[in-house]
Amino acid sequence: MIVVIVCLGLSPAYFIYKLVRMNVGIDKNDDPYLDSRKYLTFFIVVTLALILVTVYVSIRCYRNFGIGLKEAISDYDSRKAQLKANRTLLDASRSRGDSGADAGALHRRSIHDEYTQVHERFSLE
Repeated sequence: MIVVIVCLGLSPAYFIYKLVRMNVGIDKNDDPYLDSRKYLTFFIVVTLALILVTVYVSIRCYRNFGIGLKEAISDYDSRKAQLKANRTLLDASRSRGDSGADAGALHRRSIHDEYTQVHERFSLE
């Protein structure tokens, strides 16, 4: 991973070198980039931006490696069981037609459960 980060970190130097070489010292009579200079410049700049974003993300991933994924996976079964119990309690309450303070608490719990469902859908299994 470190080798990839170092190579990605050094690649902007090459792209900047090519960008400068392509745009400085232009000979009007013998210009190999006459038709494509605008497009090459655009794509080099976009590539530089994407490389910098990739370096940033890879450094963050490297720094966070080994922190928390194991715990998140081990807690998944207990969270899933709690969600199922809350859903059963809410369904039972709705079938009885409960109202008042208990219904408000159950409504808040159901909103939290819906958030948890969406969150679990996008988490690793």
